[in-house]
Amino acid sequence: MHKRNILLISLLLALGLAALFTFVPGVTRFRILEWLFMPALLISLLISGSGHSPSELSGWSTFVVLALFYWGLLLIAWALYADFKLFRKAALGLEPRRMRAEPDTARDHLEDLGRILVQVEGGRRKHLLLHNTDALDLAGAPQMVAARALLQHRSEPLVIKVLDHFERSLTAKVGQEESARTMQALPGEAEQVMKESAT
Repeated sequence: MHKRNILLISLLLALGLAALFTFVPGVTRFRILEWLFMPALLISLLISGSGHSPSELSGWSTFVVLALFYWGLLLIAWALYADFKLFRKAALGLEPRRMRAEPDTARDHLEDLGRILVQVEGGRRKHLLLHNTDALDLAGAPQMVAARALLQHRSEPLVIKVLDHFERSLTAKVGQEESARTMQALPGEAEQVMKESAT
């Protein structure tokens, strides 16, 4: 998630909601809004101390903070759903893969891994609320993208997440032992790809 963007958008939406409540009085008649913003009223009463009527500043500030909290929760949920959808789409894209008589090689799996990385990171870079992994270079063939990710950026959270996702889907497809062998062979295959590209 891109925390700064989520915070800024939440703040703008909270201020917009405050303006809506100020300039369109009929909005306050909705029962759901009364329930959602009841904590703001209670907090402003607590802040005001002994007086029964809270000051306008404490009332609006608690309203904006609570609206900011609600918008933040909504945007975080949206960002998590978008990230899940990117991974799901990338995984489903590999399902109808090429049908071959011979079993997949480590190079084929490296290419699949590169396709997932390109699709997920490419989607993240287009989404306003998702955090980009700028260090990851998406240029070139999918096996080159995967090779660079495995050898140069393996500690990046996205690469760790994609590798974990890839290993789980591979285990479901070919079993635990074959999956473990393939995952161990990937770094060596990545080095081979990098050597071939250098010559």
